[in-house]
Amino acid sequence: METIKKKIHFKLNLFEIVLISSVIILNIIDCHVKSNINYLGILTSIIGVVSVVLAAKGHLLNFGFGTIKFMLYSYICYQSKFYGEVMLNLGFYFPMQIAGFYFWKKHVTSKTENIIKTHGLTNLQRIVILTSVILLTALYAYFLEYIGGKSPVLDSATTVVAIVTMILAILRYKEQWYLWILVNIATVVLWITSLESPTEYSFIMIGMRSLYFINSVYGAYNWNRLDKE
Repeated sequence: METIKKKIHFKLNLFEIVLISSVIILNIIDCHVKSNINYLGILTSIIGVVSVVLAAKGHLLNFGFGTIKFMLYSYICYQSKFYGEVMLNLGFYFPMQIAGFYFWKKHVTSKTENIIKTHGLTNLQRIVILTSVILLTALYAYFLEYIGGKSPVLDSATTVVAIVTMILAILRYKEQWYLWILVNIATVVLWITSLESPTEYSFIMIGMRSLYFINSVYGAYNWNRLDKE
């Protein structure tokens, strides 16, 4: 029993508590404005923010919350016709949660809190990644436009950069957070475009991804700190 407690144990600092509390407040506002309770949106947004907060901490438990989040978010994106996001989350993020847990578990530095050791990219690796992202974004945007996707260039950019970012995250590179900052900015813009023909999820998804952006800035700070320890 003591071993199980250690595996699920984690502490939240004040900033992390505020971030999680913010998504709850956003959901209350959303329900009040619409006079309607969107249970799927509420569940997805709260689980999503908890998972990214734990990822910023470098905690193994983020993959458990992440698995649920990506399944729910994929369904929401499908209903909103963001097909690139659907393929990204259901076809890539979801199975990568298993791989992420496996690779992170090998590099835990704190047995009590399951915090992992981080490291950085070389300059050559950064150049290769940047070039690949530009080329793949152009190709995928063409494909999304062909199948009738909404906002194909932006959808493509968020998808390609996010795939690269997830790979960096699984391999524990701290630079992932700078890319997450870009991904979250682009995804907020993507959901803002949905306001032209808003869905029941538009407002709460904009709020959730905005909190993701704030968390990615925090993640960059925290992983740089972990790298120095």
